[in-house]
Amino acid sequence: MEERDILLRIHRQYSPEEAYGFLHHYISVLKQHIEALEGELADAKVLTERLREAKTLTKKQWLQEEIFEEINQQLQKAQQKAVQHKKDAEHWQKMYFRLLNSRRENP
Repeated sequence: MEERDILLRIHRQYSPEEAYGFLHHYISVLKQHIEALEGELADAKVLTERLREAKTLTKKQWLQEEIFEEINQQLQKAQQKAVQHKKDAEHWQKMYFRLLNSRRENP
């Protein structure tokens, strides 16, 4: 509805005091809406700035990083297992040579 239509309708249906009260109320409601929209606009500007400053990733980049982290964790676990297996191998090798030496000394 255009402003003219609103004003014409108000002029035909209400007395000047009622029209003033209606318009005053309508203006106060619109001011509240404007304030709410200004607050949302400020929040949107802050969010936009944060997104510009933050590193944004595409889905492909995000998946690549996730896969990289997963492979890196698997690699670290494998390296830990390799170190443990090396220690175990050295331990059993020492045990084997001790056993051989003890058999040579006591035939």
